[in-house]
Amino acid sequence: MSKNRPSITSWKALYGTFAGVAAYISVASARAETCLLDASAIDPVLCDGLDPQFETPSSTANGFTVQVSNYDGSYSWLVSTTVGSATISGTGLITVTGLAPVEGATVTVSTSKINHTSQQAEVSGSALSIPTATISGTGLITVTGLAPGESATVTAVTTRTGYNAGTADTSGVALTGSALTPTFATPTTTADGFTVQVSNYDANFTWSVNTTAGSATISGTGLITVTGLAPGESATVSAVTTRTGYNASTASASASSVAVPPTPVPLLPIWGVAALSGLLAVLAKQLKKK
Repeated sequence: MSKNRPSITSWKALYGTFAGVAAYISVASARAETCLLDASAIDPVLCDGLDPQFETPSSTANGFTVQVSNYDGSYSWLVSTTVGSATISGTGLITVTGLAPVEGATVTVSTSKINHTSQQAEVSGSALSIPTATISGTGLITVTGLAPGESATVTAVTTRTGYNAGTADTSGVALTGSALTPTFATPTTTADGFTVQVSNYDANFTWSVNTTAGSATISGTGLITVTGLAPGESATVSAVTTRTGYNASTASASASSVAVPPTPVPLLPIWGVAALSGLLAVLAKQLKKK
């Protein structure tokens, strides 16, 4: 009595099922790898997008500027504004122009990237006011609308019927703006140094860096790179911020390059393993004969 064997049709159906499952697993694995296995994503096919974050806006004569603190060049960026016009630079500096004095605007910033969800956020700012001067009933002159550290000259004029007019000037300077003290993320070691991101980078300030060993540079997005260190050598890098009308400030971060890796234990080559095995076999036979 012969056993029942699956028909060719059954084998084809089974093969098709396995092939479909394999293809699904392959595609799903590729997508999961692309999304960096982001379990927090709402859609398992899409990674979480980049939610824009901002530094404090700085007013200008006809608008304002604001730095995206978490700018990432691998994303596409779009900006729009409720008033005037807005642009974003390759380092994440948003510039709004076309505003009247003291006029405000809200900028909407959107990010997009393949296999990532689109995100957006808003930031508001306003243009500087026109410098004005007033005088009180007690003779107190008040000047407003100056930028931090900006100076102005006020002219006071007196008139009275039957008297000659009189005039005099006086000058003053607005208070200096607060300093920007750099703060840093955790340094990352490299073969000949390390990198460290300035977490509160603001392109409105001028930045300079120096290091106790090797050499240091800072990018347009606030990434400090230290090179030229020996294996395991440490260094302290200092970042200095300056800006017209603002106090200067400085802060430091320390790290080291990758340490020298331990000397690997040499492995016995295959022929050496074979020779050693043969020698042990001969010794075992000799011992048995004895």
